[in-house]
Amino acid sequence: MCNERMNILKKTIAVLLSAALIFGVIFMSGAFSASAEDNTENIESTSASQVTSDPDESATEAPTVEPTQEPTQEPVADPTQEPTQEPTQEPTQEPTQEPTQPLDGDVIAAWDFDSTGKLAGDKLKEYGNADNGYAATTGEGTLTMSVSGTSNRALEWSDAEYGKSGDKIVPIMAAGSKNKWGSPFIMFAVNTKDYKELRLTAYFGGSNKAPATWQLSYSTDGESFADIDGAAFTIPADSRKIPTAYFDGLALPEGAENAETLILKLTPSSTVTVNGGSYTDTPTGGEVVLNNIRLTGTKAAAPEVVIGDVNGDSEVDVLDASEIQKYSAQKAEFTEEQLYAGDVNGDNVVDILDAADIQKYAAEKLAEFKKKA
Repeated sequence: MCNERMNILKKTIAVLLSAALIFGVIFMSGAFSASAEDNTENIESTSASQVTSDPDESATEAPTVEPTQEPTQEPVADPTQEPTQEPTQEPTQEPTQEPTQPLDGDVIAAWDFDSTGKLAGDKLKEYGNADNGYAATTGEGTLTMSVSGTSNRALEWSDAEYGKSGDKIVPIMAAGSKNKWGSPFIMFAVNTKDYKELRLTAYFGGSNKAPATWQLSYSTDGESFADIDGAAFTIPADSRKIPTAYFDGLALPEGAENAETLILKLTPSSTVTVNGGSYTDTPTGGEVVLNNIRLTGTKAAAPEVVIGDVNGDSEVDVLDASEIQKYSAQKAEFTEEQLYAGDVNGDNVVDILDAADIQKYAAEKLAEFKKKA
């Protein structure tokens, strides 16, 4: 009986233990599942917050501000500005200023004949003729020339001698059966009034039978000529076909300055020709090339004087008229300033007409002079 009770008690305890074990397993399984769900929610929440807030802000601000500003500003400022400013300013300014601002002054007169479309034997009619001379292509002046020394010779185009060496067609003065070598000359007439520091540039050449040696002289009255020192040249036989600047900025003497009419004259200093012969022995044939003649000078400033104040006492009165009367009677000499001040009527002559105007002005019968300061 006791044994049977003991067996029943053991079975009961075993059942209770089994039930307790099963209940514990079920409880632990539920707790683990709840914890896993909580962790999953936390992980998803963290991932979502990182994707929707942190990455957007850090990814958009950091790449767009820091990386884009630094690489674009530094390469644009440093590498591009330095190479473009230095090479474009220095090389372009220096070469353009030298040719557009010549050092030899203003062009008073120039003869630059253009051979475009010309044929050998054509006369330079568009520039002038032998009778009246050839007008300057720049400024004012007249060019005349003669083979014989008694009649003027026309300019014409030639390429017979000079075209063979590849040079352009050139203007020439040529001798022939009707125009033989005698006392040849080339002459330029210009007005150098109010100009100083005169300089001459001219290109010349010649054929075998042309005079080889030439001398430049000048005159302000058209009668007496004075040779200019250092103004002679010889056309060599080996380069006669090449027009050469035998006068290249030649300085003219002070006597040629400020002249109403300055005449520059080229004449042969001997009868020797380029090939060593004599043009007196062979007076026909031969030609002289001339082109690109340029006379420049510096414009002198007008004297700072009062018109009518001849004696320089800062007054315009009868004393100035008296001085002009003496000058007109050749009893007094005037300086350039006095001549400028005494020419009150502006006719470029100081005479009794100017004295009369000054007297009227002093008597308040003339309000002002025709010539202005």
